[in-house]
Amino acid sequence: MASKDSGIVNIHGKEYQTVAYRIGKFREKHDMELSMVTEIIEANETVVRMKASVINPITGNVVATGHAEEYRADGKVNKTSALENAETSAIGRALACFGLGGTEFASADEVARAVSGQKPAAPSQLDENAVIKAMRGAKDLEQLDKYYKSAADRATPEQMATINTAFEVAREVLIGSTS
Repeated sequence: MASKDSGIVNIHGKEYQTVAYRIGKFREKHDMELSMVTEIIEANETVVRMKASVINPITGNVVATGHAEEYRADGKVNKTSALENAETSAIGRALACFGLGGTEFASADEVARAVSGQKPAAPSQLDENAVIKAMRGAKDLEQLDKYYKSAADRATPEQMATINTAFEVAREVLIGSTS
């Protein structure tokens, strides 16, 4: 049975590679011709979504992509490190798409977390005042819409009444500032 120290972990009879192992193999074989690039797709008080891409830096061609999502309320580690966890998972998935995944697509880290029964927690109570403050500080209509949609997924009907009013006011301010 392989151990995590070797970078290969046996879980229920299948061998999974850690992300650290995969990135080491990637650097060993492709460091001079390919790059790993990560991007924050969304990061708010509830969720972090990341994208990782293997690219050819000369041509700019994307060779492989992976995405990951982590909830901040999902365990002790994600309270402080959801971004880092999402980035690591996205990198692992991009490397699996690239072909550095061993016999399984998921990384050992992802499978171990799933086997331990760690599940995303229910979304936390929405801080209505924080949403309104964020909407007031939105730099453009696109950012305002993101804040609104994120709140709409979690708000109670009572909270939405207040958020809708704040959204309309912030929208009018932004439209007025661009005309």
